[in-house]
Amino acid sequence: MTPDTSMGVQAAILIADQPVPVAQPFEAQVWICDEATPRGLSVTALMPAHQHGMNYRPTITAETDGTFTAAGMVFHMPGLWRVDVTADTDHGIARFSTELMAR
Repeated sequence: MTPDTSMGVQAAILIADQPVPVAQPFEAQVWICDEATPRGLSVTALMPAHQHGMNYRPTITAETDGTFTAAGMVFHMPGLWRVDVTADTDHGIARFSTELMAR
């Protein structure tokens, strides 16, 4: 889990299987700690060394416990990836990121 802060909003991203297996779908759990539930949330990933993203767009689901699940993420190459989360909150657009290895 990687906590971060942006605009007074806190977030945590949990990806259970690390390093992430290459070419295998996985999920990310996202918590946004704010007074109100975010109006929108997106999750993307970028491979900084190659300047490209994933070949698939994850499906974001708001869970009943206030978390979000980004399902269908796939890292198609081994190496370092950066996962970016963008949340539309009452405080504005908050952005968070964490880095992971894919093997």
